Amino acid sequence: MVNLKELRELKGLSQTELARLIGTQQAQVHRWEAGERNVTPKFLPALSRVLGFQPADLRPDLAFMEQWTNRLSGTLGITLEPGGKARLRADLSIPRDLANQVYCLLEAHYGADSRSIQAPK
Repeated sequence: MVNLKELRELKGLSQTELARLIGTQQAQVHRWEAGERNVTPKFLPALSRVLGFQPADLRPDLAFMEQWTNRLSGTLGITLEPGGKARLRADLSIPRDLANQVYCLLEAHYGADSRSIQAPK
């Protein structure tokens, strides 16, 4: 299991610096390190890149999410393009909240940057 505080300190980062690098608040980093909250899929890719660990090392439950994401990706016609871009099938219409959940799962699974995930136009 990954110890976020140890990894952060090994990188020479304060909680505030880490929070800024991954786009959250220092209080959130404190809650993760104290075990008060789990790191959400939204922040996991950036956190794992900055601190240098595999997402599944911190969140073993993502193994199930990975299987689910693979199935969902096929069902929704999600394709990955070079450069980490993901696209939903153009003829598919899904609710916005479901699309956001899919994007978070794609970020967690593929490490894609949310700005590179595009919904159909």
